[in-house]
Amino acid sequence: MKPEVKRYLRWFIRVGVSAGLIFLLLMHVDMNKLVESFFNLNPGWFLLALLIKGAGICAGVVRWRLLLRGQDLELPLSNLGGAYLVGRFFGSFLPSTIGLDAYRTYYAAVRTREVAQTVAVTVVEKVIGLLALSTLALVALPFGLRLLNEKALWMLGVVLCAPIAVAALLLFYPGLFVKIANLFHRLQKRWSEGIAKWSEAVGRFGAQRGRLLLALLLGFVVHGGTSAMYIATARAVGVTVPATEILFIGPLMIAATLVPISIAGIGVREGTYVFFLASVGVPTEQAALLAFLGYLAGEIYSLLGGAVWAITPAARPEEGHGLVEVIKRAAAWVRGGGKQPEEEI
Repeated sequence: MKPEVKRYLRWFIRVGVSAGLIFLLLMHVDMNKLVESFFNLNPGWFLLALLIKGAGICAGVVRWRLLLRGQDLELPLSNLGGAYLVGRFFGSFLPSTIGLDAYRTYYAAVRTREVAQTVAVTVVEKVIGLLALSTLALVALPFGLRLLNEKALWMLGVVLCAPIAVAALLLFYPGLFVKIANLFHRLQKRWSEGIAKWSEAVGRFGAQRGRLLLALLLGFVVHGGTSAMYIATARAVGVTVPATEILFIGPLMIAATLVPISIAGIGVREGTYVFFLASVGVPTEQAALLAFLGYLAGEIYSLLGGAVWAITPAARPEEGHGLVEVIKRAAAWVRGGGKQPEEEI
């Protein structure tokens, strides 16, 4: 099977997963009650959810710039903010955070002409995100006593300790990336040179623990803000469960949507909230709607990213190229193992 066919097939499968999950959900939803809940929304709470989401996005942009500066790469904060929104726009059509991460990395690589350093920043960001998300989930476990039995919570706690330990080890001892790179060097020579360069770049963060700690704090703001946003959407639709229980569900929902089995987490997000909240008597219609409103709050910023693309050339990797062409170039760059941008353009 040709690589292009495989990519399209995977994309259609993910669309099918999202559509199937939404269909299964709608089978258990009273559409009249769903419509009624929607028209009875409290706009003030939804506006608060929108502001909280915006604060999380701002924290993500600041963290990106902070880590780029750790590699001696300087780009204007406004340009990075625009590129971040454009990446969210791409991510609306792709699984997990692939669109956002790929676009941002390609953008910075083209703008700075420093591939290894920009890839290193993305890798460190993902490790920081894993540590922040897993820690938030672990801290929130006691709030889930009504939603899961004690045995399940203990098992979940044990499972969460693994990514926390691995992420902390990699984050504060980045020399381990060099050893990982050496392993890849033996397994895949085509990627070995690029991996050696970015692992060396990651190693630069070893002497910047203060910067890494600040980036970790911003990671808590990013993921904690997403969880807090759902407290606001719950109040917007009239769900009165304790805010602490929403904080328990939030990190688990984020982790579920990061698994690349659907498009932008559609269906997975709603199903997660229905699964947990149904056990404490929340109607399916309200649970699904509060999850959808969180998605909608994020998509408003993603649509803004589409507008930024259209009117702000500084948020594009290069000027004079259309949206489809840039996507193709970014995909080819990733498949090629991250060659120097000047070799691709």
